[in-house]
Amino acid sequence: VDRGAVPVLRRWSLAGEPLGAPQPLWGAPGEGRMLPVPGGGGALWTAAPAGVIASAGTVAHLPIDDACDCVLPVSATRWLLCGRDRVALREPTAQRWSSDALGRGSRVVDGAILFEARSAALVVTVPSGLPGGEGASQLVVLGLHEPIIQHRLTLVGIDAVRFAPLRGFALLLAARRRVLLIDLRFGRVIKEHLEDRDLVDLAIDDAAQHIVFRHGDAPDDVVHVSVRDFLKAPERVVSEAAHAPPAPERAVGRAASRVAPPP
Repeated sequence: VDRGAVPVLRRWSLAGEPLGAPQPLWGAPGEGRMLPVPGGGGALWTAAPAGVIASAGTVAHLPIDDACDCVLPVSATRWLLCGRDRVALREPTAQRWSSDALGRGSRVVDGAILFEARSAALVVTVPSGLPGGEGASQLVVLGLHEPIIQHRLTLVGIDAVRFAPLRGFALLLAARRRVLLIDLRFGRVIKEHLEDRDLVDLAIDDAAQHIVFRHGDAPDDVVHVSVRDFLKAPERVVSEAAHAPPAPERAVGRAASRVAPPP
């Protein structure tokens, strides 16, 4: 997406050839995100009114009545709508369920559909007046067949969260140098690593095969590493994750950089 005064969608083949004419989108600059539909066939443009753009370029706007903080495509005809303290699974002509399981005042700011649309991982901001609030956020894994919370982790001092939805992993950046890889199926940290210089951004592919670290804007500042090599790399920090007892809610972040029960 070319994010100018008017966002424009441009398509390219794997060979680098343009596909079709540029397609103007809608929404204010910086408002929308392009999210691929699981299983292919198109992508969801999230700027209001959100719509699914098919591979052929046709647009089908979602039948959303209320404003949503976050919309995640479960399939081309099913969406997870997050807004006003509620999460709902919606189809074109019906609502499968609606739940307030995230808690009053919570707001979903990001997320991903996991495990072939069996679960969703949601990044949730917590109001300062509630336990776990005061600027913290939570990473919540929610079932999609029924809106049951499977895991809830409190994020402290986290700068970025990236998802590998096919594998069910989350890659977290804390304090600009500490990188944590979380297995969302079990809600536990499987790798903790400390970089020797600050990171500007990081990314992981959908299948959790490759990780990219970006330390700056120069070509040499971009580092690619396989997840296999990342798991073998020295941690360079003493991780207490393996010694933390399991708990329904855990804290992940800068203060201890571990998964541990809340105080």
